[in-house]
Amino acid sequence: MLALSCELIAGGYVGDVDVEGGIETKLDHFQLAQDRIPRAIPRRPLWPGFAINTIFCAAILWLLFATPGFIRRRRRIKRGLCPACAYPIGASETCTECGKPVHTDPTHLTSVTRPDRNPIADS
Repeated sequence: MLALSCELIAGGYVGDVDVEGGIETKLDHFQLAQDRIPRAIPRRPLWPGFAINTIFCAAILWLLFATPGFIRRRRRIKRGLCPACAYPIGASETCTECGKPVHTDPTHLTSVTRPDRNPIADS
């Protein structure tokens, strides 16, 4: 989507072209018939395109930075570790290492020994 623009304004005589809303560069000019049209870097924002481009780029950057943390937390929860510090979770509702509340699903705690069960007495 187009986000920036500038205008080329023709002057009173052949070859007289001014740039409005942009920065004229010192690169070679376009040759169109007898007119020399300058190359310019646009500076004037086109607000709908500028806003859409900004939101799109911000969403892509957010995904790039948020996804690794999300995957890391999900992997830690599946392994029965604290999602914040990766310390093994016991039976308490808070992590014994960092003190953050841990909301666990009992199916993920199969590899962690629970203090309310004595494996020797069960046999």
